[in-house]
Amino acid sequence: MMEKFANEIKEVLGDNLIQVVLYNDQDPYADDILIIVKDDSFQKLLPLEPIIKKMMVKKISSPYIMTPQFIESSLDSYPLEFINMKTDYKNLYVTQDHLVSIKPENEWVRLQIERELKGKILLIKSNLLPIHQVTKFSEKLIIQSIFSLKPVLKGFLYLMDRPIPKIYDEIIDSIGKETNFPLVCMKKAFDFAYNKDRLKNHSVMDFYVQYLNEIEFLIKRIEND
Repeated sequence: MMEKFANEIKEVLGDNLIQVVLYNDQDPYADDILIIVKDDSFQKLLPLEPIIKKMMVKKISSPYIMTPQFIESSLDSYPLEFINMKTDYKNLYVTQDHLVSIKPENEWVRLQIERELKGKILLIKSNLLPIHQVTKFSEKLIIQSIFSLKPVLKGFLYLMDRPIPKIYDEIIDSIGKETNFPLVCMKKAFDFAYNKDRLKNHSVMDFYVQYLNEIEFLIKRIEND
C-alpha cells in the first residue's frame, strides 16, 4: 500500500520529488512517511492534497515534507527525530538519499535527550494525579509516553557509539546492558502498547514509581556524561 502512495506522489510532484521514505519501518504499528522535495512552497505541494486525504482515510499519519536545506539546518534542533528516521527506514522512491549521511553533533543530542526526559517527568506527574485511580487512563498515559521516548532511547545508544537496533525490546535491552540498569518498566510499557500485557495486572502506583525512577536514572546518566 505504501509503495502505491509513493508512486502517486511521484506522479503529481514529478521532478520536484527527491525522496519518499517510510521510517519506523520495523514498527508494526507505525506508517510514518517523509517526503523530501526541492521546493516546499505551498503552491508546489498542493497536488499532494488528494493523496494525503486518502492516506488519512487509511489512518496513515500525514507525512512530513522537507527540503534538504531544512534537514541540514535542523539537525541541531531535532537531532533525535533525525536519528530515529535514519536508524529505521527504507526508500520508497529516491534520486538522492538525504538521510544516509546524517550525523548530528553529540552535544545537540545530549541536550535534546535531557530536555525530553525532564519534560516527560513533568508531564507524567502533572497528568497522573487526577487519573491514577482510573487504570485505563493511567495505561494510556504510559503508552503515550513510551512511544515518544523511542527517539530518546535511540539517542542514548547514539551517544554511546553503539549499534542502534530497530526493535523496541532490543533497544531497551541494549541500554540496560550498557548502563547495568535494566529498564524493566519501560519494556513493560511497550507490552501494554502492543497488547501483550495490561496495567490492570499490576499495581498502578508501584509501576509508576519504578517507571519514573527509570526516567530519572537516565536523566542523571545524561547529566553526568
